[in-house]
Amino acid sequence: MLQLFLELGYNGLALTPTYDRMFDQGFISFSDEGVIMISPYISPLNLKKLNLAPGRKYEIPNVQQRIKYLIYHRDNIFKK
Repeated sequence: MLQLFLELGYNGLALTPTYDRMFDQGFISFSDEGVIMISPYISPLNLKKLNLAPGRKYEIPNVQQRIKYLIYHRDNIFKK
């Protein structure tokens, strides 16, 4: 039971409310290396308003434990 709890703790990222909603709705995702991926459904104007820069790298804590969740998100939720 403890292992399940610990594993589920890696299925999430600490994001600001705006970016969290964008992540949940598939407008942004992250590579295994922490590089932000931005959906083509976001206009250049909104990219600028949201201060989103394609290719920007972020430090993702415990990234090795999160990779399977990031893969799932990219394959099933991210809007390509």
